[in-house]
Amino acid sequence: MSVDLKFIPSTFGGGWLIPVSSEAREAFTNQFGEEAAPLAPLGDEEGWIIEPRDMRDLMNDIRADGWDLLLP
Repeated sequence: MSVDLKFIPSTFGGGWLIPVSSEAREAFTNQFGEEAAPLAPLGDEEGWIIEPRDMRDLMNDIRADGWDLLLP
């Protein structure tokens, strides 16, 4: 099974989106308008912080675009 993205939920209601595939990294860099950045709480991981208010739209976009998402 190939995975494009990992999502790690946070206790604040949002979480962290981590690109696994180069295609996902490029697509979400374009979508968010910024490069994936180091996510200090997660060690060596790079990605984007997702605010709680953005969760529904993000998950709808991921499903609609057919990305393979790994959830804990």
